[in-house]
Amino acid sequence: MIDMSTTDRPAGLTRRTLFGTALAAGAAAVPGPTLHAQAAARDRQERLDAARPLTIRQVEALVIRNPPTPIAFDEPLVLPPVGELTGGIGIWNRLDHASPTRFKGFEQAVLVKITTDEGLVGWGECHAPSAPRMHQRVITDLFAPILRGQDARRVNALWERLFTTERVRGYSTGAHFEALAGVDLALWDLLGKALGLPVYQLLGGLYRRSQPMYRGVGGATIDALVADAQSAVSTGMQMVKMGYRKGQGSEDIDRVIAVSEFMKPHGQVAVDSLGAFKLYEAVQVGRRFDALGNVGWFEDALQPDDQPAYPILAESL
Repeated sequence: MIDMSTTDRPAGLTRRTLFGTALAAGAAAVPGPTLHAQAAARDRQERLDAARPLTIRQVEALVIRNPPTPIAFDEPLVLPPVGELTGGIGIWNRLDHASPTRFKGFEQAVLVKITTDEGLVGWGECHAPSAPRMHQRVITDLFAPILRGQDARRVNALWERLFTTERVRGYSTGAHFEALAGVDLALWDLLGKALGLPVYQLLGGLYRRSQPMYRGVGGATIDALVADAQSAVSTGMQMVKMGYRKGQGSEDIDRVIAVSEFMKPHGQVAVDSLGAFKLYEAVQVGRRFDALGNVGWFEDALQPDDQPAYPILAESL
């Protein structure tokens, strides 16, 4: 054992160099695994050296729409009348706050493209179903000036910097946060390409070789809904997801019951309500779902900012 507190060490030998000498001596005593670890460390360093520098030159935000119909940006939106009620019975007939916007069958998003001085390109995507130009402006007008000239490998540091840009104004959700997610994905994509590794490897490696999947199902009637679930099962799906109280036509719990009954020999059904319920309502609905026996999860039962109520809901079901 080396006495790190000794005062008669050679001149110029600092605690840090002495500690390094001790580590080197220990490494020499165990040549097998240590040499392997050293080789792996050299390989990682060589990859990093090869990727250096990853200086960000350009940040672009591209709005995409499916189907790609050339219409105005505000045309996909359908807003229900102000003051529209849920149509429920008794006190359930209240203001409808589940997904106040509809999109006429359009899907929209924002792609983020980050280019480095070395010509590497990283891609990310922002969830932006209703007003994608908000996300686009956040990226081009707020994030891009900060990112240009920065080292793209500093993923966490850049995330923190972008997050704090509007934190004092409370913009830590919505379009600001979704725009940040797209940039984050693009930065990880760049890092993976620079190192020649898939991003999952950078984040700690595989947990499993395959991942179960589900498919969303829908239909104007119960028969159509069940038929869509049948179609999903025929392709190998063992789980389907459907909406309940996500807007007009999805408020009948018999729809959930019908799909649940069909899926029992095949698997599970998941239910998404887009924040439709108050706490006392969600408890009642959740207990009915529990009784069905194969509801895999109850998604967005409450509004996302109703955080104090979620633990109570979880404890109640």
